[in-house]
Amino acid sequence: MDTAIRCFMKSEVGDEETALPASLLPTLRTLNVIGNQLSRLPAQLPGGLRDLYASDNRLTSLPDLPARLRRLDVSENQLTSLPDLPARLRYLDASNNQLTSLPDIPARIGYLDVSENQLTDLPGTLPVGLEMLGASNNQLTGLAATVLTQLGSASSIDLRSNPIPATVLADLASATRGADYAGPQVLLSMPLQPVEHQPRLLLSRIGSPTSPAQWTRGRASPKSPVRRTSHSFSKVSRAP
Repeated sequence: MDTAIRCFMKSEVGDEETALPASLLPTLRTLNVIGNQLSRLPAQLPGGLRDLYASDNRLTSLPDLPARLRRLDVSENQLTSLPDLPARLRYLDASNNQLTSLPDIPARIGYLDVSENQLTDLPGTLPVGLEMLGASNNQLTGLAATVLTQLGSASSIDLRSNPIPATVLADLASATRGADYAGPQVLLSMPLQPVEHQPRLLLSRIGSPTSPAQWTRGRASPKSPVRRTSHSFSKVSRAP
């Protein structure tokens, strides 16, 4: 029988939890501590834990994660890094933290939200079955071209509100609108003004616009403003 523990929020019992017991029930399957003031989790989580919800706390780090964990929500904390992710993980929300890099992404993950962080890169290899990648409001300056061939048309990537140079944005937009493009839907914050393509000082590309082989980073031009948008994700249907 599954066992679940929930630490009630302040609005329900008058006081938020600031610490958990050092040892939790070994039969625990679901742990929900959303909306408290936790600065850490127990150093050893139950080995059978499958679902961990710890958003809206004050966590600065995470302990080693159980091998059977399937869902992890640690959004709205103060994390600067993530531990190694379990191979069975299917859902990860680590948005609204201070992450500067990501660990290897497990092959089974279908939902990955790392928006509102300080990421400068995304993994060059992503799970084939990934359906949603939220990466808006980071410090990304490009996207590995391999991502456009690894993911299928049922997938979506949100790159809005990142300091991506205007020329890179234009080439990404062109590539994803090609007649033979079969990759993911990519959401971008496009420049307010039309982009005038300059010599490839900011962007180095090998391959055709519809089948790019590589994009590399450059510095955004002050003449190419990018519209900042609030974070929200919605899948946009591709025109027939």
